[in-house]
Amino acid sequence: MDLNEMNENWQKEAPLLAAMEKKNPFTVADGYFPKMEEQLQQRIKISEFDNNQPLFTVPENYFETLSENILSLTRLEQIEETSDSKVFTVPENYFLNLEEQIAKRLGIKETAVVQPKIKPLFSSWLTYAAAACITAVIGFGIYFNTANKDIETQIAQLPSEEIDNYLQLYSDAGDAAMIVTTLGTDSEVSELIPEVSEQEIKEYLELNL
Repeated sequence: MDLNEMNENWQKEAPLLAAMEKKNPFTVADGYFPKMEEQLQQRIKISEFDNNQPLFTVPENYFETLSENILSLTRLEQIEETSDSKVFTVPENYFLNLEEQIAKRLGIKETAVVQPKIKPLFSSWLTYAAAACITAVIGFGIYFNTANKDIETQIAQLPSEEIDNYLQLYSDAGDAAMIVTTLGTDSEVSELIPEVSEQEIKEYLELNL
């Protein structure tokens, strides 16, 4: 049986199949055959690798710590989302007493600062005593000066008759000479007793000498 007879036979047995359009049922992508050689070379290189050798490596205990690392990354993402809020808190007035607490833990004792005292050159009682003495001297000087002026003023205001009567009663010749010697000239006497004239003084002295 030749090829033509075989075709006629299957066409008779399968008329529907024989009625179909004759075309190539297999298709390939565009540029498949031009690139086929390059692709075959790449597959050959890949097949040369040892199948038992791992192509990718991971750090030691990578898979054992993988779940923990994933949880840590998740927590970090949550913290970043709440970065505006206060993550860490401290007790109230913590920083106010921080220095004191650190000093207690380290055993540091506070040393009081001693202010230097300035000792005066002279004691206070000596200063007060000197001031009192100076005040007393000035007071006595003013008192005696005022007393002398008062006595001179009172003598100048005495009338001449009272002076004559006093001298006649309580003086003698020796007293008169002492008075003349003490008073000096008549001009000095007239200056001391301005209300008594020089003539009256001379008459008084002549009577009592």
